Amino acid sequence: MYQRDTTELDRTVTSAFLNDYIATGCVPASEIAVVKAPGPSLNRDAFMTDGRTDPDKLRKLYRNGYTLRLGNLQRVIPFMARVSRAIQEETGYSNYVHAFLTPPGNQGLRHHWDQQMAVIVQAAGVKRWQLWRPPVEAPMREFNESWRVWRSGVALAERVHETRDALVRYLAALDVAELALLVRQAAVTELEYTT
Repeated sequence: MYQRDTTELDRTVTSAFLNDYIATGCVPASEIAVVKAPGPSLNRDAFMTDGRTDPDKLRKLYRNGYTLRLGNLQRVIPFMARVSRAIQEETGYSNYVHAFLTPPGNQGLRHHWDQQMAVIVQAAGVKRWQLWRPPVEAPMREFNESWRVWRSGVALAERVHETRDALVRYLAALDVAELALLVRQAAVTELEYTT
């Protein structure tokens, strides 16, 4: 975990900025997910009117505790396209940019794992990030519904202790230079993820 100073990203991509984007009605419906744990994502009809994204419906869902996921912002917001491109040029890794807007006191997503590496920037609010070792080896796309695997019956405290110990061992043995080289080699041909 790394806490950084305020950057242009923090000054540009604010809650107000994202709310203004939603208010335009121009957010592509195919890039929106609306979810409230423990339920599944809502059907697009829940936030569309006459075939278009309806900002009023999105705001109402948010007020009712739903998380709004705005996907692939690098495709529609020039500033985010520049950020995405700069990350790719500096690291050689493909990337995409999503924004998750979760109302205070609510949980949008169940415990899960991502099928790719992620850099997470929390722009506002407070959240407790829980990290632990997945109960399956090398969780990738065949385990898309990771939340189902967590129903293993293992006591949470035991899982947290195991995860902490595994994370400490892993980080102590990590050769960062070698890892960076391997990730760069694996990602060099992929220019952009699609979701």
